[in-house]
Amino acid sequence: MENRYIYELLEQVCQFEGFEYKKEILNYIVEESNGVPRAALTYLQQIASESSWTKEVASLIINAGIETDQIEVFEFCKVLLKSRLFGGGELKWKDVLGAFKKIKNVPPETTRIIITGFMAGCLRNSKSIDEARKFSKIIDIISISYYGPRPEHVLMNNLFKIMVILKGQNV
Repeated sequence: MENRYIYELLEQVCQFEGFEYKKEILNYIVEESNGVPRAALTYLQQIASESSWTKEVASLIINAGIETDQIEVFEFCKVLLKSRLFGGGELKWKDVLGAFKKIKNVPPETTRIIITGFMAGCLRNSKSIDEARKFSKIIDIISISYYGPRPEHVLMNNLFKIMVILKGQNV
């Protein structure tokens, strides 16, 4: 399908659903969907669910491959990076644990895969070698599968390590 038609489809969906969208983001979705309308509609749904309509967040969503029903894991990733990307204050372990409790129904392996994809998107969008190095360390930590009796315990430990890295400290 030609890109112009995909853009028109996305714009019609936005207008029908009452989304306050940005044309720049629709163009980005069209570009990233590689001519596949279904992919474009999936990206649109995910970005609309997140609702900030920024290029940076749209890029993270598309690059992470997050399913719509797992957007809460994306929200968790935003908590991890709130001081970096989303204009929040200092990252605190209490906040990370609170957000972690909200995703406890998502299987730990699914959570691990989504966080890995999210951080890979951050790595691709890094603005400095130091920032890229942090995201690379995070990917090293979170990308290792663990299928022991309590994978959520290992995941929580890895999240603590990620928080320490994001705060600029050594693990």
